[in-house]
Amino acid sequence: MLTDIEIAQAAQMLPITKIAESIGIAEEDLEPYGRYKAKVCERLYGKTACRPDGKLILVTAINPTPAGEGKTTVSVGLAQAMAKIGKKTMLALREPSLGPVFGIKGGAAGGGYSQVVPMEDINLHFTGDIHAMTAANNLLCALLDNHLQQGNALKIDTRRILFKRCLDMNDRALRNIVVGMGGKANGVPREDSFQITVASEVMAILCLATDLSDLKRRLGNILVAYNTDGEPVYAKDLKAEGAMTALLKDPLKPNLVQTLEHTPVLIHGGPFANIAHGCNSIRATKLALKLGDYCITEAGFGSDLGAEKFFDIKCRYGGLKPSCVVLVATVRALKYNGGVDRQDLTIPDVDALRRGIINLRTHIENMFKYHLPVVVAINRFHTDSEEELRFIADYCRKMGVETSMCEIFARGGEGGTDLAQKVCDTIAMTEENADTFRPLYKLEQPISRKVETIANIVAKIAVLIPGGQEVAAAAEAVAKVAGIVKKVAKVIKIVCDVAVKVLKWIAEQREKRLREAREAYKANNPYMLFDANSLHRAAEHLRKANEWILKADADADGMRSWGAFSVEKEDDDGILGWFSCAWETAKTVFTGLFRAIDDLIYLRSQPHLLKGARASDTVSQEGIKLLSAVPYTEADAEFEVTPSSLSALASSAAEAVTASKKQVNDAMDAIAKLGSSWKADDYEALRTQTETNIQSLVDGMKSLDNGFAIIKQIAAAYGTFQDRSIQEFQAAAN
Repeated sequence: MLTDIEIAQAAQMLPITKIAESIGIAEEDLEPYGRYKAKVCERLYGKTACRPDGKLILVTAINPTPAGEGKTTVSVGLAQAMAKIGKKTMLALREPSLGPVFGIKGGAAGGGYSQVVPMEDINLHFTGDIHAMTAANNLLCALLDNHLQQGNALKIDTRRILFKRCLDMNDRALRNIVVGMGGKANGVPREDSFQITVASEVMAILCLATDLSDLKRRLGNILVAYNTDGEPVYAKDLKAEGAMTALLKDPLKPNLVQTLEHTPVLIHGGPFANIAHGCNSIRATKLALKLGDYCITEAGFGSDLGAEKFFDIKCRYGGLKPSCVVLVATVRALKYNGGVDRQDLTIPDVDALRRGIINLRTHIENMFKYHLPVVVAINRFHTDSEEELRFIADYCRKMGVETSMCEIFARGGEGGTDLAQKVCDTIAMTEENADTFRPLYKLEQPISRKVETIANIVAKIAVLIPGGQEVAAAAEAVAKVAGIVKKVAKVIKIVCDVAVKVLKWIAEQREKRLREAREAYKANNPYMLFDANSLHRAAEHLRKANEWILKADADADGMRSWGAFSVEKEDDDGILGWFSCAWETAKTVFTGLFRAIDDLIYLRSQPHLLKGARASDTVSQEGIKLLSAVPYTEADAEFEVTPSSLSALASSAAEAVTASKKQVNDAMDAIAKLGSSWKADDYEALRTQTETNIQSLVDGMKSLDNGFAIIKQIAAAYGTFQDRSIQEFQAAAN
């Protein structure tokens, strides 16, 4: 059989204008880069915006092995096969990086008779996208070093610079370097490093950007370094985002090429899956969905890495809804997972296959967690025995999964028509459940819960990988996860400590305002009189405060149930989540409490002198009594920190808040009524009604203060619990 490059060079390619014409792209919407490749213009997005989306098919694989799986080859072959059975199909792939191209892995344009062409151009410089990303990345580095040279107005700490230079090549000598050598004129000496371009943040950003303005915003938010005060410094602080965007205006446009059988392909972006999200750009995928009835794309590495990021990151940000997953495996790779040495993989061995197929089963189960149908594609080799292939098919059938034996490497699209038909049939059968896809976790979940969710998937597969090195790596990964959780716990404690300090400062300010109000009252006028506008405004503020209090009460009800359930089940993670909920509820009540108290102070700090009026000792004493009515004392009782005691505190706080609601509501209604009915000459009636209403507010605020004191105990206890939790996480990590 001919080699890949011989097959590619012998291919009869069509002009790229003909490929574009086959999917409805006019010549005016192309920017040709030679005869066989082109970029698509921005206006094409507007022209296709109203078209319905096609069906999105993700090609992923079991864990990569030295035996190889052929994920890109299957992606290309499946696209060609779909075209052969009469389906209007688009293929969306990543751009190859020069590092792997000149490394062990080699090119990324498929293989055999399932390749994208012109293969040499695609694997080398292509349309220059990756080189432009290298330039944009290194421009930011140059601006950073120039800022240091010109006086460092941002006070950047050279020991805490995070952003790295990049180069699209494997060159380990550049991983850790020193720059700025050679004297004063050549910059500030500091440690620096290089990474490969496809592992850079610039690459990941371009593949997630929806348009040029979104690209600029994301580039501006790159965290470059920290200053000497520990504050973050972003690319926008260096005014770098505009120039970087200018360099990336052309790379933002997807590239159009073809397969050996003239199926249209959009190739755009190529972030590494082990560093970033491992998928081609959102822009290319969304355009492919508009141009074809089916869009086939792939994600890097195995399903536990690339597919997870495709679903949880790319689909979430891009608003994509996959219709089917094609899971690629080979007999050789499954036998390798069953413990067979690499040199013996061509020898039929059903027993080894039986041991290794659990890896395939786990990947299928993981895809089911996204509520998506799965079709298994066995990339067939001539050394595979019929007995081995039959065993895989029977095993998958028992799991309710279709299996297809593909020969797309040797036969191109013709060798994948069975797979194409089964994929189409699977999508058609599950059409009614097309909206069931959902990511593995919700964005609002705590980081620890997200890490745990993904780690559980990785751990299930890690234990199935043969060899001591892999097992050790899995154990190390678990330790790293524990370390992450420990760091998260520390961050939570720091946030809580800062919040308590802020709240203490607010309380001090409240006391200060109360004292100032008292002094102002004594010095000016004893009459408690207000204008109609002031009364209306205060009533509106108090209505909003009551809404916050009602929400806090509702949150507290759910919090009590959650806490009781977590304690009963001895669920540490549930208890941690419960404490987070308790903290949110406490913050809500704090907000309502302080806003209500501020309004009360406002009502008592706006005396208006009445012409000709004489001070009345009786009124003066009443006013002083009202000003002194709202107590504030620090809760200093001994308190034992346990989930049950905190649950009891939350219940007490909720009851205190509930008890105050009617009083506050009645007072608000009375104030609003008073403000609307007040007559300018009815001073005595106004004074009497105002004092009554304010006393009612005072009573309500006393109840709120009781809830406030209890919730302060919750906040303090929460910090103590975090101290203890950090020690436990540290022990787990050790």
